[in-house]
Amino acid sequence: MDYLAIAKLRAQGSPNYVVSVGAIASGAEEYHDINTETPDAEKYDFMDSILITNNSAQKIEFRLNRYDVYPILGYQVQPITRRPCRFYTIKNVGALATVAGEVTVQYRRLPPEIIATTQVR
Repeated sequence: MDYLAIAKLRAQGSPNYVVSVGAIASGAEEYHDINTETPDAEKYDFMDSILITNNSAQKIEFRLNRYDVYPILGYQVQPITRRPCRFYTIKNVGALATVAGEVTVQYRRLPPEIIATTQVR
C-alpha cells in the first residue's frame, strides 16, 4: 500500500473493533496486542478511542501501553479518548473470576478533524 492510500485511510478513521475478553481468574491478567488481534488495524498505526465495558461484579484494572492504569469497578463503562494505544492488559483484581464475555473492549482510530474539535484549548 502506498503512502497516499495509507494517509487517506487514516484521514477517514478506522472502523469500530470489538474484542470480547475471555474468563480471567482472580489476580490474573490478560495481555492484548491490537495489531495481533485485529490485523486490519495495523494500517491505522494506533487506536485513540477506547471503550471498556465491565459487566462483571469484579473490579478490573485496564493498563494502557504498560503505564496508564484505569481501575474499573463492576458494572461500569470507562471511555478513554485521545490516548494512543497499541496494546493493553486487563487484570482482575476482584475476589472471583470473571466469566468469558463479561468484559468487552471497543477501540477505533478517530478521524483527525474529530480529534481537533474535541481538544481543549
